[in-house]
Amino acid sequence: MKVVIGSESFAPNISGVAIFAENLAHFLAGRGHEVWVIIPSRNTKTAQDMSYKHLTVVRLGSMPNPFRRGFRITTFPRSKIKRVLQDIRPDIIHLQDPTSICSALLSFGNKNNIPVVITNHFSMEFILSYLNLLKPLHPHIERILAWHFSRFYNRCSLVTTPSSTAKNKILKWGITTPIAVLSNGINKKRFCPTNSVQDARKALGFPQKPVVLYTGRIDKDKSLPVLISAIPEVIKHVDAHFAFIGSGDQLEEMRAFAGSIGVGNYVSFTGPLNYNSDEFPLAYQAASLFATASTIETQSIVMLEALASGLPVVAANAGSLPEFVQDGVNGRLFAPGDHLECARAITTILQNDELRQKMGKKSLEVVK
Repeated sequence: MKVVIGSESFAPNISGVAIFAENLAHFLAGRGHEVWVIIPSRNTKTAQDMSYKHLTVVRLGSMPNPFRRGFRITTFPRSKIKRVLQDIRPDIIHLQDPTSICSALLSFGNKNNIPVVITNHFSMEFILSYLNLLKPLHPHIERILAWHFSRFYNRCSLVTTPSSTAKNKILKWGITTPIAVLSNGINKKRFCPTNSVQDARKALGFPQKPVVLYTGRIDKDKSLPVLISAIPEVIKHVDAHFAFIGSGDQLEEMRAFAGSIGVGNYVSFTGPLNYNSDEFPLAYQAASLFATASTIETQSIVMLEALASGLPVVAANAGSLPEFVQDGVNGRLFAPGDHLECARAITTILQNDELRQKMGKKSLEVVK
């Protein structure tokens, strides 16, 4: 089968969408399908990316995204898309977002009777988190966005979401296209429990003490000040280390914030690790638990990786996270934005190793 995948986010971008799109492309190619990936270039030129052996990756000339540093958008891509696809005649098109490249792919698919599937990776809260200066207008912006998304999604053959929570939210936008709940996939051979916690900590330069792990973007929509503000309360009771793995607009700001509240010696900001390297799964193997304060997740690939690695998860009681983190069973939930409740949840697990191990085993059951 000939499959075309379209996305505004792909490697070297670091995001859940980029990881999902790349994992999907490699999985389909591994099953013998012919896969084309159409994404923005890193400059204004359109060219095939020859660094992928089993995929045909076409990067279309683009410009910097004015709303997200490090990301790019392709303007007026329809003629470029037509030139790329006219000889392929794909059997199916899979979209990751309702932006310019995917809009052009949708139009091509509709005109040529090609089935188009879109996976909804976004929550309204994610988009509005970047528009804080327009907060009084959020209700109006939300209505406009819901109208735009519903028009786009209703031109597709199928919409998929990674969680029931995400499905219920987008139904409110007025979507009439069939919606299927399909979890994001992870490679459980890469992300799995280990008996060599000390070796993993040594390899990553972490101290030999309980490690609270966060992996993902270091951006404002991830609510990292809540998690960092919990650290002074945790270390009053447990000699723990907090590891933040990832990059983003707030990396230096969060590093400075940790120093300003006196916890710089208890924190590592590693920057990004190569997702496809052997080093990345070591982060989970080195950890005692995984924590996130994000309130905008439609599922969270990094949380799935933590569950598959046998870690308890401490998470904000928001978005889709409560579908996968059962309070008191495989982790703890805390009220969004409440750093003291977050600290109590982390402390409770770290102080009771029997409870921590029991929760970790339950995480393995959840991720099955």
